[in-house]
Amino acid sequence: MRTWLLVLSASATICVSAALAGTNDDELKSFDYDIEVKTIQAVNQVLTPKKFAEQMTQLKFEFPVLPPKRTDEEVKELITIEVERLVDEKYPRSRFDEIVTEAQRKFVIYRVGDKVTIKARSRNPEFREMTGTIRLITLENVKLGDEVLAMSDIAPADLPHFDLRVRASAVENYVQLNQRRYREARETYMVEKRAELTALIYSQSGYLQVKQKWLPAKLVFESLYKQERKRLFDQLRPAIAVSIYKENQYTFDEEKKAWVKPVLDTPIAAGGVPGAPTTELAAVEAELRSIVGQIYGGDGSTPATAPEKPAVPGVETPESLFGPGPAKAPAPAPTPAPAAAPTGGDVRDLYDEAD
Repeated sequence: MRTWLLVLSASATICVSAALAGTNDDELKSFDYDIEVKTIQAVNQVLTPKKFAEQMTQLKFEFPVLPPKRTDEEVKELITIEVERLVDEKYPRSRFDEIVTEAQRKFVIYRVGDKVTIKARSRNPEFREMTGTIRLITLENVKLGDEVLAMSDIAPADLPHFDLRVRASAVENYVQLNQRRYREARETYMVEKRAELTALIYSQSGYLQVKQKWLPAKLVFESLYKQERKRLFDQLRPAIAVSIYKENQYTFDEEKKAWVKPVLDTPIAAGGVPGAPTTELAAVEAELRSIVGQIYGGDGSTPATAPEKPAVPGVETPESLFGPGPAKAPAPAPTPAPAAAPTGGDVRDLYDEAD
């Protein structure tokens, strides 16, 4: 039984300590709302949307930052239309057909009776210009005036005028070469104009370029503004929390690395000596006294009817655990019992057996 009382007393002390620690944590958590509110108020004083827009000079936000005037698809479509319009003005598509016509005219077939000037070799290894009227055309020779020229003696640039197969090849080469050059010039101009118009139209439509991607300026602004507010919030919150804890008489325990509140309700023991148990612990001990009293009778200090047993060294008694109970009035004289009490040992031996 005495062992049970010791365990019960120790458990009660631990429970009280845990309850006090839990109360301390709960009180700290109760300040979270005030900390959040004051931190938000401090951030609002330092940072506003207008101030932030003015600070972001690199991105050139126009305040207020409005939603896009066009959707992304509408912007792309408008860019394509404008680029094609400008390209067609400088490099019209009709030029491709004109090149074909030019090739056919450039390599026209000469006929008998045409007066022409060509380059050919006549009794001379070098090509020289010769002018005259065509008198005859065969598969091997051309008679120009009085000169008879072999097809192999006519310069390559003039040979397509006399040979249909050579002419077809010359026309095709001319068309491919000049159309390719024209197409390349057209595409180069298109790339230049697309870059210019993309930046212009996206900007005019309310977009900003971020990492090679065009995003709505409002979305970019709100994202950056949110990040900046969070940064300021995290920066200001610790100092505000400290101020609120101190306002509520908390101190920081360096050993425990925690905020603790001093115990202000410690009573003064008899004789004016501080250090008596706290109110919470005293209440638990009073409850224990009541339990012991139910077991031993009276106030829990001694058994009500059992004879005293000699003190055993090293074994705690209710008096050693809690001190003597309050003084009692003298007990009335016992009345004779109607019958003799059974014999057989000490009353406390019965409790020990029950244990």
